[in-house]
Amino acid sequence: LLIKRKPNVTYTGWRGTGSESNSLKPIKLARAMEGFDSEGFVEDLESYGGWRCGHCSVREAMELRRQAEDQEKFRRKIEEEMKRGKPSLATRERHDYFKRSDVVRAYKMLLVKLRFYEEMGGAKDKSCEEANWLKCSYGEESEQLVENGSIVKHLWRRIKWYDYHWNPSGPYAPKVYDREWYHYDEAGILDVTSFEDVRKAIRDGRLDKIIKEHDRYIKETGCEIYNL
Repeated sequence: LLIKRKPNVTYTGWRGTGSESNSLKPIKLARAMEGFDSEGFVEDLESYGGWRCGHCSVREAMELRRQAEDQEKFRRKIEEEMKRGKPSLATRERHDYFKRSDVVRAYKMLLVKLRFYEEMGGAKDKSCEEANWLKCSYGEESEQLVENGSIVKHLWRRIKWYDYHWNPSGPYAPKVYDREWYHYDEAGILDVTSFEDVRKAIRDGRLDKIIKEHDRYIKETGCEIYNL
């Protein structure tokens, strides 16, 4: 693909001259080629840009912020209904649900995950409405944001797998043949609700222990369902 990663640079020579976005030049070139399927090319180009954008730390951080805000608003609504007195059965059930230890842990993990995307992924104070890497307003930095997003995503897969196999969630009980991989009765290796502890675990080797166990799990079971 004839794509220049700087969004506002001046092209010279056979590319022509002018300030254009990442995707305009190859689109114009495709449309000018006789017999070339320019519409298909443009569709593929747009699809590629959207796919690349899906790995960006900024897009992931924006979605996590939305989830955190929605959950917080719903929690406040339930608390207000409880304070007014005589709440409905549905309100009482939702209130009890949000008090469950596994639900509280999941919400705190969401905030930890967001912080990793913002601080480790470089997405702090950033937002983007393009949803297409080829049109990214962050220019050359977009490459790094995509790489950072992939790194954090890989890290979080490990954390998520650890949480599922060390911390009980609701009434779920592992099958007899699968109990080898669950460690509910053992001391925890890290605190999944603490950004500081997870970051420390990366440095002190505790995360390496989790990764080795996760890799062994994948190798021996052939199952990556919780490598999310």
